[in-house]
Amino acid sequence: MSLFNTLRSSATGLYASQMRIDLVSSNISRANDPSYSRQRAITESIGFRDIGPGTVGMGIEVSEILRNRDAFLDARYRDDRSTASQFGHMTATLGQLEALFDEVSGSGLGTVMGEFWDGWNEIANTPTDPTAKVSLVGKAEQLVTTFHNIESEVERERGRLDSEISYTVETVNTLTGQIASLNADIVAVSKGGEISANDLLDQRDALVDELAQIIDIDTAEGSNGIIVRSGGLALVEGASAHRLELETEIEGESFSSKIVYGGDGTGFAPRSGSLAAMLEERDEIIPEISAGLDEVAVGLIDAVNDIHREGYSADGQYTSLDFFTGDSARTIAVNETIAADPNRVATSESGLPGDNEIALQLAELRDRPVMDGATIGDRYNNLVLAIGIASQEAQFSESMAISLSIQSELQREEGKGVNLDEEMVDLISLQNAYQASATVVSTVDELIQSTLTMVG
Repeated sequence: MSLFNTLRSSATGLYASQMRIDLVSSNISRANDPSYSRQRAITESIGFRDIGPGTVGMGIEVSEILRNRDAFLDARYRDDRSTASQFGHMTATLGQLEALFDEVSGSGLGTVMGEFWDGWNEIANTPTDPTAKVSLVGKAEQLVTTFHNIESEVERERGRLDSEISYTVETVNTLTGQIASLNADIVAVSKGGEISANDLLDQRDALVDELAQIIDIDTAEGSNGIIVRSGGLALVEGASAHRLELETEIEGESFSSKIVYGGDGTGFAPRSGSLAAMLEERDEIIPEISAGLDEVAVGLIDAVNDIHREGYSADGQYTSLDFFTGDSARTIAVNETIAADPNRVATSESGLPGDNEIALQLAELRDRPVMDGATIGDRYNNLVLAIGIASQEAQFSESMAISLSIQSELQREEGKGVNLDEEMVDLISLQNAYQASATVVSTVDELIQSTLTMVG
């Protein structure tokens, strides 16, 4: 009986080695799969038997196949990726907004505004020259068009972000639904822990990684699968996913969407991730830019009109006309009367021939601090500078976040990733173990045959 016990013990070693070799083969074949987690076999003793002077093992078995994952490293990696995704989106959006105020090309608002002031200088030099007035009105029209174009592009960016938010919310709902579905599959396959569901777990972790780039999340293992929360709200609980919904808010002529938690209608505002960036860009950054642009437009309208309406045209007629109409960057326009007849442009303070005082005062607005101690140009330059600083800060934050996420990813990959050198070392070790067990089996078989021959 002792030889048969030895044979059974060696056979368990063969089987265990074969299973572990299969596992090494699987690890090697999926070494380049970023979602795959390296797997390792856990072996344990089958038991012991009494052989008189002591006990001897009855062999080993593979009791479990585990993934090489560290929940702490997963959480840190997801946090870092969420932050990097947030600032990456802000960098891209601010870069697009910054391009709208491009002064390098020579077609920016600051340049066009400078040409408008130059037009008043020309009129001051030749107040009776109708050609100078036609040129001024043309430059004013170009200035108005530039205001309109920038305002339109800023508003278009806001609309694009609103659409992107809607699409991203639906992406979040799709991901949470898939995670909940995998929770159900994992519970069904695992059957109380008797069967491994490692491939399904890898699929679920890949979805959680993707979700973390969109919103900040916290995860915890529950009895029915992973629980995913964001901002304290449970998005996934076992096989159930709670959707995010969009509610339309109308303000005047514009509208935007508000995100609410489908579970009870609570407002949802992620702290990081690309969705957090979109909301900040749409609800804070773009309104600030629009308000700043409107402030410049209103400052220009008021300053020019205050002087122009008190002047006389070259033919000595008191105009009492505003040069500009409107009250924002969107509505600013050259007065229709002046646009139709540039000779109605006011140049004189007295109405006397050759008087260019009004034209001079308007030309001097270029350098006059009429906006709370700042010139109109300074106020515009401050707006451009603020956008540039915000863009640089976003780029710096993105760079830092990417650096941190790369470090956390490398640390995570040290555990979950497949190291081919380590796998080859394991393979050689298992090959030797398998051959040793096979040698024992062969030896015991010969002993059994010899014993049977002797008995026969």
